[in-house]
Amino acid sequence: MKRNRSLFTFFMLCLLTTMVMAQNTSAVKGTIRDKDTKQPIVGVKVTILSTKTTTLKFELITDKQGTVLKKGIIPGVYQIMYEKNGYIPASATTRLPVGDEQDISVELEPVKDALTPGMKALKEGINLISAGKFGEAIPVLEGGVAVDANNSMIYFYRGFAREKTGKTEEALADYLKAVELKADFELALASAAKLYARKGNLDQAVALYGKADALGTKDTTTLYNYGVCLVNLGRNVDAKTIFEKVLTIDPENADSIYEWGVISIGLGDITKAKELLQKYVSLEPDNPKAQTAKEILKSL
Repeated sequence: MKRNRSLFTFFMLCLLTTMVMAQNTSAVKGTIRDKDTKQPIVGVKVTILSTKTTTLKFELITDKQGTVLKKGIIPGVYQIMYEKNGYIPASATTRLPVGDEQDISVELEPVKDALTPGMKALKEGINLISAGKFGEAIPVLEGGVAVDANNSMIYFYRGFAREKTGKTEEALADYLKAVELKADFELALASAAKLYARKGNLDQAVALYGKADALGTKDTTTLYNYGVCLVNLGRNVDAKTIFEKVLTIDPENADSIYEWGVISIGLGDITKAKELLQKYVSLEPDNPKAQTAKEILKSL
């Protein structure tokens, strides 16, 4: 009887541990399809790379149904790259919230002709970026630009590698060139806007974020950054609209909840401010901003 109780206790502890981990981590799931045929693609390499540290990386391969699933990921912002021979590589940035499963489904565009020298350089550059070898990727992608000067993807990835190595001005020029070549290149728009914001050029940042928003972006990081830029320009009504949009995609996006709560005070909606700031404190009790939120709540 004692042994059975011990086994029961052990299994219960394992179950509780699993439940706690699920509540404090994130997950991704998605199906990768051919853009033309809409059929699932087997064997797509999906790399999930933290934007904060190159050591936090996951590499997945799509199964027979073209799907990938990864649980137990530390919440945060990640760059997701999709690669498969015969297809143009794709990339996206997404925020993985706590205790949620993010859909990372995409459609890949097949390469119509044989792999060109420019596409070969792009593929090699992406592989180096996936391995965290940003400095090595730059000359490879420069070679790609030399033979395929109208390929927006090569400029974007060279910009990404340059940004990672601290070459901000060169990175910005590459992102803008990618947008010049492909006006609806959402990720390049957001990347250029982010760098403009860092330089303090908020008007330019807002203009580019606005274009990404008009394209229907569902990227919560892009939308959140757009909202913050609007706040810093004193455009709180417009910012409120953007934070609302973020929360329709990710209802527990704590950063957007906090920002919307703060600007609600200036907009005269004290009831909404209290609701949002209280929710923020419950979601992020250990965040330094939670203490600020508590102080604000006391004063309301």
